[in-house]
Amino acid sequence: MSFAGRMKHGLLWTKIIGLIIQLNTLYEWSIQKDQYGLAVSNPKFEYWLLLHFEDGNGIKSSRDCSDRLKQHIPSYNKEIQPDKFHSGIKDAIRRAEFRDTPSLHRLAS
Repeated sequence: MSFAGRMKHGLLWTKIIGLIIQLNTLYEWSIQKDQYGLAVSNPKFEYWLLLHFEDGNGIKSSRDCSDRLKQHIPSYNKEIQPDKFHSGIKDAIRRAEFRDTPSLHRLAS
């Protein structure tokens, strides 16, 4: 692996470790009292929801994602209705795992 590749790989791990420490700190705070809570989301949570229905191919923007999700759930407005997504959880996990093919292997090349 080149020096630049090793640096990129190391920086990625530094960011991941920093994120884990931050999340652990937030988690410890969240369990201190019943009224505290912690939710973690990615920048476009609707993409995860979309994966409950389809592969999500061709999504190039936030609007693409929202528009595509509304094809499956026309009434979607950021309010989660679990009954609409429950049956697609296994498909969403499979699709997400396929999309998340080991990214560290891609960094090494």
